[in-house]
Amino acid sequence: MTTSAGFNASGDKLARTSTPFNSKGAYTWAFWCYIDSLDGSGGYQPIATVTRGGYSGWDIFLVSSDGKFRVDVSGSNTDTGVTAPLATWFYVVIRRTSTSAYEVWIDDSLIHTDTTNISGEGSADGQYFTDDDFGDWSILHAAYMGIWERSLSTGEMTSQMDSATPVSTTNLYGWYPLQSDSADDSANGYNWTESGTV
Repeated sequence: MTTSAGFNASGDKLARTSTPFNSKGAYTWAFWCYIDSLDGSGGYQPIATVTRGGYSGWDIFLVSSDGKFRVDVSGSNTDTGVTAPLATWFYVVIRRTSTSAYEVWIDDSLIHTDTTNISGEGSADGQYFTDDDFGDWSILHAAYMGIWERSLSTGEMTSQMDSATPVSTTNLYGWYPLQSDSADDSANGYNWTESGTV
């Protein structure tokens, strides 16, 4: 990856609080990620977050003490036991298959499934990348981000890893190459709002 968006200080983030994607139904949020270090905020270092009612509805994050992926769904915090790769690119897919399962995939491998805590999720009022608006932040780069309001098939997920354009535009919420800005390159206009020195 030669060009990407960089986040390396408190306040560096992408946020969207107007018309966030529909997180009560099926969806897929996928992107390439490069974690520079675990020197972000003191312990809790978010990657992707959806908020509901001003609180985290779900997020995937790291803990600086061991560098493992954690997943929080509706307040239930789980250690996946999987250590995040450092200083190398890897592919992240966050997928809700319907109202029955919330999944996290890393490099085409399923590392976490939650079938218990997603039933009580309300409508999202915001979506954030890195800094989660609660004072937590991470040091990382990201590129070729897509959000679909449907569950991509595993075949589509694998194909998307190798593509710099959307493999499917069906129910595509937004496409963000993150090569020069955080604009939505789909026809929908759901641009991120940048903060800090992204």
